[in-house]
Amino acid sequence: MNKFNIGVIFAIAIQFGTFVWFLSSQNSKIETLYKFYEAESAKEVITNQVKMKIDLENLIKEVQQIKKDLKQANSKDKKIMRQHEKLFELIEGGSQMMQQNETKGGIYN
Repeated sequence: MNKFNIGVIFAIAIQFGTFVWFLSSQNSKIETLYKFYEAESAKEVITNQVKMKIDLENLIKEVQQIKKDLKQANSKDKKIMRQHEKLFELIEGGSQMMQQNETKGGIYN
């Protein structure tokens, strides 16, 4: 019976040692993968930050271009408004001349 107990204890000890070895190898693999993903994640964060900075610079340029376009549009609007004012003045002046001609007998006399 003593031999049986020693054999059982030896088998359990071997299984325990195998279990400890398996867990340590799994832990090593997990640590390696964690370090790899941590490094990849840091690279990805840096890449995203660079892309965001480039996007921000492009956005700032686009906003500046929009501001220029708005200034030009406002300038053109003012120019058009002055032209309309002159046209209305000419139209009013022409209608006043026609009224004067009508009161004097018109162009047919």
